[in-house]
Amino acid sequence: MNICFISPELTVYNCEHAKIFFETCKSEMDNYVVDYVVIKNIRQIPVAINKVSNNTLIIMFNNKENSYDAQLTELIAKANANNAKIWTIAIDKDCREPLDLIKNKQSFEVWDKLRVRNFKVYNELKARNLGNDNIKSIALLFSRKIISYISPTLCNEDFLLFVSHRRLDGEDLTARLCDKLKIQAKNDKTFRDVTDVEVGEETQEVIKSALGRSDVLIFLHTPQSAKSEWIEKELRFALLNNIPIIWIQIDDANIDTLPVKPGDKPNISCNSEDFNKEDKLTKIIDDILSQSFHLVMEYSYNIYDQINTFKDFCQNQHIKFTEESFDRMIYCLSASRKGYFYPQREIKQYVQYFGKRYSSNDIIKLNNFLDNKKYKNYNLYDSAIILSNNINYKRLQDQNNNKIIEENCEDFYYRWREYMNKVKVKYDEEIVISGDFSECEEIYKQSLTDAVNLFSKEILKSGLTLVFGSHPTFQNIIFEIGQKVRPEDYKKAIKMYISKFFKERYNLFEIMRNATVYETEKVGTGNSKEDREESLALMRNKMINRENVKALICMGGKIKKDANLQGIDSEIKIARASDIPVFLVGSVGGRSSQLATEYKKCGKWNELNGAPNELNEQLLYGFDYRKLANEVINFLKND
Repeated sequence: MNICFISPELTVYNCEHAKIFFETCKSEMDNYVVDYVVIKNIRQIPVAINKVSNNTLIIMFNNKENSYDAQLTELIAKANANNAKIWTIAIDKDCREPLDLIKNKQSFEVWDKLRVRNFKVYNELKARNLGNDNIKSIALLFSRKIISYISPTLCNEDFLLFVSHRRLDGEDLTARLCDKLKIQAKNDKTFRDVTDVEVGEETQEVIKSALGRSDVLIFLHTPQSAKSEWIEKELRFALLNNIPIIWIQIDDANIDTLPVKPGDKPNISCNSEDFNKEDKLTKIIDDILSQSFHLVMEYSYNIYDQINTFKDFCQNQHIKFTEESFDRMIYCLSASRKGYFYPQREIKQYVQYFGKRYSSNDIIKLNNFLDNKKYKNYNLYDSAIILSNNINYKRLQDQNNNKIIEENCEDFYYRWREYMNKVKVKYDEEIVISGDFSECEEIYKQSLTDAVNLFSKEILKSGLTLVFGSHPTFQNIIFEIGQKVRPEDYKKAIKMYISKFFKERYNLFEIMRNATVYETEKVGTGNSKEDREESLALMRNKMINRENVKALICMGGKIKKDANLQGIDSEIKIARASDIPVFLVGSVGGRSSQLATEYKKCGKWNELNGAPNELNEQLLYGFDYRKLANEVINFLKND
């Protein structure tokens, strides 16, 4: 996309507000737009005329007289004839209409944007020189419109904002905030449970679905927020799924009482009475929109690291990875097939990267692109893949028989790396995952499930063997991951220990289809609590106290009144007696969280492992389990 911004000096001359608007736009674009041209004098126009095409966006200011230089008019005529985009800006209410050639095109009306911000008369603002900051806010909105247009896979012009609040003391504030957002930003894409959950719907399912589609979570941190388990769930979900959070602290709400802290400090601090004051609420909205945009773009730009990594891999493996659409980040991947004697056609995939959260409209556009890659009703490619940095894997419903799949960028890279160059398997190096869901802490289930999922994936992807003690929920997650990540050797790559004390509760034949199973003997002749604990102790010792075990990773675990019955504590004791390093994942709740907090407080991480304190504290607080798993694995490899 070629962007051509015509300086206001060529159309509205000495208009101070136009200059401020232009400089603000330019400054914002400098942060995110790689290449654009500013036409500052008439001598530059012939060059622009020569380059204009249907891939050009021209931006200019209207003037009151509707009178423009002949060469500028010629540029607009050429652009119009070539189906280029032309966006005009009406800095004042008496210059709404663009030049005659494009008089039917709607201008971006700055005056109207100021009016809806409840500033009474624009001329008054100019006369008293009070409009500059407000002009800058409107200019920022416009610049984001430009950036969203030219970077459709990185951000949306209108964000879906999910407002997380405590009804007890935040409902009225949330209502005022959302109402003002609809007026000020013309954005009705906000979600709050009071108005957006229909009667009869399953409340939490609707909320979870809305949060999963959201671009930003707005957390209204009122004094009662820390007592809400739903807010804690929403914050955890956002952190786990890479959804940016704008943390708004209200009335000096206590940060220390929050069970989950969204960041180092609040993004915005204000008083509840500010929501009743028009000018202060306007400023809060401006800050929310500005910070939301910058956070979304910061998250989105990480996708370029993934693209560059995969490009390097393709170059080293002699795989063709060619750009099909720069603006939409679509690539065509072609590679020779492996493992068959006779010649075959190449593997051919179309890959589209998304930094933002893609929408159903994005799927429609991708399908339209793929329609041109068909012969009659036959696809001339194997598959189309949407890639993002989201942690979940899911197969999208096929539309128009186009086999579209969503995949995490790192998993996509791993699958190709594994296909081209098998990961070196080390069956003699094992990592034990230990833990359990904490019965009293339902709120941590999603975090623990994601931690088990991602740690298991990364352990198996690295070629190591995964070991665990049977737990029904862990068991199903790990079996499924094993078959996806290590389809050829998943039974050998996963070892499961189980005590014969529970013989009547499991089907040995069934679990042996998914893993290498080790049954340990039952202790005692009855089914007493003592027999159960002694049988579990024997199983734990057999599972951990072995030469091949390189680490024990503890996550979750039931919290029991009797310290002698704490399963994780027993396993840590066995591991450390054999000098096996132990790593505690704290952000999943349960006993591992308790222990990690205690070790940090006492400064005794060295009693668990030889890893840097920084890594142990990341395991205590962090939610990026994929990254944490890799850091633990890399530490073990280099130790």
